[in-house]
Amino acid sequence: MEEAQHTAIYAEPACRSYPSYRTQAPRDSLERMLDALLAAQRPLIVAGGGAVLSGAWSEITRIAETLAIPVATTINGKGSINEMHAWSVGVIGGNGGRPYANQLLAEADCLFYLGTKVNSLVTLKGTIPVPGPFVTVLQIDIDPHELGNNVPTTIAACGDLKESLSALLEIASSRTITLQERQWSAQKLEQSAAPFWMEVAERAACSDVPISPQRVIDVLWQHTPSDVVIVADPGTMTPFTAAQFRTRRPGRSIVIPRAHGGLGYALPATVGAAFARPQERVVGLVGDGSFGMSGTELATIASLHLPITIILFNNGSFGWIKMLQRLYYDKRYLGVDFSNTMDAVAIAKAFGIRGVRITDPDQLSPVISEALASNEPIFIDVPTKSELEEVPPVHAWQEALRRESIFTNAKAAGHRTADPGQ
Repeated sequence: MEEAQHTAIYAEPACRSYPSYRTQAPRDSLERMLDALLAAQRPLIVAGGGAVLSGAWSEITRIAETLAIPVATTINGKGSINEMHAWSVGVIGGNGGRPYANQLLAEADCLFYLGTKVNSLVTLKGTIPVPGPFVTVLQIDIDPHELGNNVPTTIAACGDLKESLSALLEIASSRTITLQERQWSAQKLEQSAAPFWMEVAERAACSDVPISPQRVIDVLWQHTPSDVVIVADPGTMTPFTAAQFRTRRPGRSIVIPRAHGGLGYALPATVGAAFARPQERVVGLVGDGSFGMSGTELATIASLHLPITIILFNNGSFGWIKMLQRLYYDKRYLGVDFSNTMDAVAIAKAFGIRGVRITDPDQLSPVISEALASNEPIFIDVPTKSELEEVPPVHAWQEALRRESIFTNAKAAGHRTADPGQ
């Protein structure tokens, strides 16, 4: 309400960027960690959000190359390594984890956790690693409260990841290193990944309407530059984006509200992303349930004339919750299906944003290409298959459906055997 007496605003110089004050993990801990990594036959790095916040992707990549160690990430850890790199295996865990990456996680004899809380998603609800002396667990985190919090560690150290991994590389460079015979090579990793990507390509080629989410992600990936920022809502968008959209650069370029899974996140978050990265393309992957909660943010995007591409995954339901009711509540669906009366394109136009409704999968490529080249916001309404029709890479769901299929088949076989006419 009044003029300040002094206009100078002071800020500690080191605190003008994050992280401000970096601390290095104890050297003796790093020495022992290096010894453990060298002794392992199947070591695996698991990098979390802390690795991205620290900006440690160069160090992680160099460790992977120097010590021949695959790098997996959590959802928030996407960006800890360029996912096109030969030693990257993508996201692991219960939501958006690639099946072959989860298999590597299960087979590892040394897990190197970097900046991750090692929560239930990362451990597949506490089943990995199996408790006992068979797996060496290493962990570095800036927060000492996270060390050994969810998984007992063999060696743990507190420190900033970029600083600590740089020191670990320095220790490695001072030694004459002879690697133990690794059971995983870059070539074997590529072979392990091949069936997953073949299945993705098959689903992306599907011409059905409603459209498979894999096709939307595939077309988007083909048309986006390396410096794109993808902001995804929870629900359908999270696991498909996590597993399928491969980052072409290190650093934060995929933004997902994994901690709380808050619906309605993507639309307002694209505005923040557009201001944080004004020279980069920003794409919002929005669920129809989320759109009902924060759709009015289109007014903000329109008034600021932000060149954001918005893709609505329109499956007519709270698909995530509906899948839970399908699997765990005997298909008792309650409050999860929407009416078909919402005209999302008309809503976008009412806010002053050009809207396009996709009616044929072949429209995706030209429409998305045009939107990404545009200097104005464009809203794309895509009718997509629900989680019940196109099961996303969610480990618990896939396991539950597999068990259900086994039970159904066994029951059917039992009926056939009991038939006296057989």
